[in-house]
Amino acid sequence: MKIKLNIVLALAGVVLACTTQASTWRVNINPSSTADFQSLQTAVNSAAPGDILLVEANSGFASEVYFDFFNAIIDKPLEIYGSGYFLAANYPTANVTDEALCGSIQFVAGAENSKISGLSIQNLEVNCDFVEVSGNRIEACVVNGANNTLVQRNFIENNSAGSVALTVQLSSDTQIQFNIISNNPLLGTGALLMQIENAANTVVDHCTIVNGESITQGVLFMNSIFHLHSFMDLAGCVFQSNIFTFGTDVVTPFDPSGLPNDASPIYNDPTNFTEVDPAGLFVLTGSPDGQYQVQTTSVAVGNANDGTDIGAFVIGGYHVGGGGSIPIVTFLQVSPDSYWTYLLPATYTAVSTDQTDVHGGEYFIDADPGVGVAISLTLTAGPQVDGFLAADISGLTPGVHVLGLRVVNDDGAWSTTHETTFEIQPDPVLPTVASLAYVISNDAGAANFSAAIPVDATQDSDLEEFTINYDFTGMQPGVYFVSMRVYDAQGGESVTYRSQLLVEEDEGPLPVLAGFEYFLDVDPGYGGGTFLPVSSGDLFDGELQFELVDANPGPHVLYLRNQDEFGAWSVSYAHDIVVVDEMFFVLDQNNDCNIDVADLLLLLADYGCPNAGAPVCDGGDANGDGAVNSSDVLLFLGLFGQSCDSLYGDGTSGGIANPSSGQGSTLGGGN
Repeated sequence: MKIKLNIVLALAGVVLACTTQASTWRVNINPSSTADFQSLQTAVNSAAPGDILLVEANSGFASEVYFDFFNAIIDKPLEIYGSGYFLAANYPTANVTDEALCGSIQFVAGAENSKISGLSIQNLEVNCDFVEVSGNRIEACVVNGANNTLVQRNFIENNSAGSVALTVQLSSDTQIQFNIISNNPLLGTGALLMQIENAANTVVDHCTIVNGESITQGVLFMNSIFHLHSFMDLAGCVFQSNIFTFGTDVVTPFDPSGLPNDASPIYNDPTNFTEVDPAGLFVLTGSPDGQYQVQTTSVAVGNANDGTDIGAFVIGGYHVGGGGSIPIVTFLQVSPDSYWTYLLPATYTAVSTDQTDVHGGEYFIDADPGVGVAISLTLTAGPQVDGFLAADISGLTPGVHVLGLRVVNDDGAWSTTHETTFEIQPDPVLPTVASLAYVISNDAGAANFSAAIPVDATQDSDLEEFTINYDFTGMQPGVYFVSMRVYDAQGGESVTYRSQLLVEEDEGPLPVLAGFEYFLDVDPGYGGGTFLPVSSGDLFDGELQFELVDANPGPHVLYLRNQDEFGAWSVSYAHDIVVVDEMFFVLDQNNDCNIDVADLLLLLADYGCPNAGAPVCDGGDANGDGAVNSSDVLLFLGLFGQSCDSLYGDGTSGGIANPSSGQGSTLGGGN
C-alpha cells in the first residue's frame, strides 16, 4: 500500500511540473505597431495550445489587406478576442468605430475547446467540437460536423445573396442563444436566412430573427421573436414561447395553406404569440441592432418560459453594439500641450461589455513588455472608467513615440491594446548673443543706430546680462529716450527696446520720505489712497506689502506715489498686475509661485480622496467640490507651466496677488 501511494504522488508531481501558463499575444496589421504579430495566421501558427490572441482594430485598412492578413485556420485550442464591434447609436461606445475585421476563419480538428469573441468576421466555420462563438458580428456562420457548439450574443447579418446567415448541419447539441439573426433588408424576405438540417438537439433560444426565409428540421425554437420571416420547411420543429409578427408587404407567415409543411406546432402551442404588431413590440429606432429591443409594455416582457423577456435583449444576454467578453479601451488622447519634456499627460475611457467591472490597467511607451507586466494604472473600478495618466518621458529622445494602454476586468480578462502616437520636438538651438547697442536721444522717433554705443557680451552664450553705465555729462535736464538692440554672432539683430529717461537738475539735498500711498485702477485723489509710512531718509530701497483683499480677480493697475516730509507728492507710478483666483494658490501646493511637475506629483498623491485611506483632501481640490478627481486634473493642466510672472502677461515683470489670502504684490526700489 505504501509503494502504490508513493507512485501516485510521483505521477501527480510530474503532471504538475508540466503545467504551463497560457501566454497572451497581440495581433495588429499596422506595421508600425508594437504588437507581436501582424498576421492572424502567423499568430495561430506560433501560439501554443491554450494561448490567448488579442486581435486589435484594423478597419482603417482596405478590405483586401485584412482579408490577406486576417484569414486563419485554427487547429489548436485558442482564445481569440477582438476589440468589439460598434454600431452608430451605441452608448457609451458610440465614439468607437474601429473594429477588428477578419475575412475567413475556420476551426478544424485539434481546435476543440476554443473561443472567439469581439470580431467582425465575413465567414466563420466551425468543424470541431466544443467551440464558443460569442459577441461577434458575422456575415455567414457555419457549424458543420461539430458537436456542443455555443453560438451566443452575436449579430449575424447576411449581407450577400449568395450565402446563408446561419447554417448548422451534420452536427449535434448546438446552442444558438441571445443572437440577432438578420438578412440585410436589401436582400428582402426571399433570401435564405437559416438552414438547419441533420442537426440533432439544436436549440434556438432567446434570439431575434428578422427578414428572409429558413429551412429548419428538428429544431427547438423557444423564447425568440420572428419578424418579417417565413419558413420553407419546419419538419420536426418545436416552438415554445415565441413571438411572430405580421408583415405589411409580405404574405402573413405561417399560413398552413402556404407552407410545404404543417405549421400547426406554432399555432397549437398556447405559449406562442402570433400576428403581433411590430409597432407595439420593438423600439424600432436607433442602431441596426438596437432597434429590435422590445418595448417595456410589449407582450415580450416576462413571457419567456424562463420568466425573462422574449427575444435577444435579456440581462446577461445580447448587448447593444456587441463586443466580446473582454473590456475595451474606447478613447485614448494625449494632451497637445508643450510640456512633454517631463511628463506625458493623457486621458482615457474604458468600458466593460459584460457584467464585470474594469478593475485595473497598464500602459507602456514604445516597447510593449507583454500583457500584465507593463506600467500599472491606478483607477477606480467600475463598468466605465474615465481616467488620467502622467507618463514619465524625461528620458525619451526627440521624435515620434507610441503610447499603448490596456485594461483588465474582474475576471482577469485583458482588453486589446489601444495605441496612439505623440511627437517630442527637439529643443530649439538659440543663437549666441554677441553684443548690445544703445542710443540716447531726445527724439521720440526712430533711433539712429549708426551712432549707437556698443557693449560686448561677456558669456558668449544664448543668455546674457548687460550692465550699462550711462554718461550724463553735458546733458541738459529733460526727457530722453533710450533705444537698445542685441546682436547675435551671425549678425542678426533683435527688435528695438525703448524706455524713457528723465534727467533733472541737481537741486541739493533731497527731502526725507514720509511714506507711500497706493490704490487700484481709479485715483481717489492725493491722500485718498492707503498710506504706508516709511523711515528711510531720502531714499527707499526695500519691499512694500499691499493688501488687496477686496480686489476682484483679473487685471488691474496698481498706482503708487510717495510723499516727502513737507507734504509734497511725487508723480504716480502705474504697475499692471493680475489678481488671481485662489485656484492658482490651491494648485501651487509647494508655494513656489510655479505650477509645475512638483505640484502635479502632490496632486496625484491626493487623487481619489476622500476615501477610506484619506477621508479629507489635504490639497489639490481646485474646484472646491470636496474631492480630488479628474476635474481638478483638467484644471491643473490648464495652468501647468504658469507662474506668478507669466500670469502678468509678458513674463518680464508684474505682480500677482491672491485676494482670498490677503497676500499682496511686492514691489521694490525707487524713491
